[in-house]
Amino acid sequence: VVRVPLPLGVGGRVVGVWVWLLVSSAVMLVAQLASDAGFGLSIGTDRLVATIVMCLLLGLWYAGLTAMVAGWTARPGLAMGVGIGLVVTGYVVMALFPISNVLAPWRHISPWDWAMGGDPLVNATEAWRYLALAAPALVFSAAGMLAFTRRDIQAA
Repeated sequence: VVRVPLPLGVGGRVVGVWVWLLVSSAVMLVAQLASDAGFGLSIGTDRLVATIVMCLLLGLWYAGLTAMVAGWTARPGLAMGVGIGLVVTGYVVMALFPISNVLAPWRHISPWDWAMGGDPLVNATEAWRYLALAAPALVFSAAGMLAFTRRDIQAA
C-alpha cells in the first residue's frame, strides 16, 4: 500500500473523504442513468438525482460525525466503531421501528429516515431533508478538525 501524505493533515483527510463520496455518487448517478436507458426504465431524472443526493448527504452526515469523534478522542478504532455502529443503528431504527406500533413514531430520530423517509425516488424531496443532513455534516466535520488541531501531538 502506497500512502500519499495529505498536505492539509486531518483537514485534508476530511476533504478527501468528502471528495471520494462525491465521486462515488457521480459514478452511481451515471451508472443508474445508463442502466435506465439500457433497460428502458422511465424513472424521472430529477427523482433519481434527488435520491442519490440524499444518499450522498447521508454519507457526509455520518462521515462528519465520525470525523468529530476522531477529533475528540484521537482514537481511530473508536471513531470507526462509533461511526459504523451509528450507521447500522440508524438503519435499524428507520427500517424496523415502523413495524412496531410503539416504536413507529421514533423512526424519525434516524438520519436514514430524514434522507429516505420521504421516498425521494417517488416524491419531491422537501428542502428541510437536505438541510437536516448537510448542515450537521459541515458542523460535525469542522468540529472534528477543530478538536484535532487543539491537540498537543498531531499525527499526519
